[in-house]
Amino acid sequence: MDAKYAVQACVLSKRWKDLWKSLTTLTLRLRGFRRVANFKKFVSQVLSSRDGSTSLLNLHYWANSIIASKLLGRVIKYSMLHNIHQLTIYINFIPDSVVPLIFSCQSLTFLKLFVHTQLQLPKSLQLPALKTCISTVSVSLQMIMTALSPFRPVTH
Repeated sequence: MDAKYAVQACVLSKRWKDLWKSLTTLTLRLRGFRRVANFKKFVSQVLSSRDGSTSLLNLHYWANSIIASKLLGRVIKYSMLHNIHQLTIYINFIPDSVVPLIFSCQSLTFLKLFVHTQLQLPKSLQLPALKTCISTVSVSLQMIMTALSPFRPVTH
């Protein structure tokens, strides 16, 4: 469920008031926000209000703006601290400072990247638990296969 709708649903019942804070799956989508600044504020509030003792198993991040791309670093750091297992990113641009974070997540078992600009992979990847990697990125398949040599990436 989209995080925006999960948070909105909490007003429907007092029993549901804090339910969204312990969701193990978050979908953060820029679409549905009138301004990028509103999305940025919402994401910051969700991350700071979420129950920190609950693992974040799945994260879907959909944002096609430069400002939202910069927010991705904070989202990835938060995800790593909460044992993310599955990460899906649909974005136009990933800042160079965020790339090493994505490719050094120890608990990540599934990675799906849809990036519309060139992505420079780090020289080595620290993804010991990774089982599936799906990408549509402006990098060559050869670069991915070299970096993920123990894995067999699936591309679409």
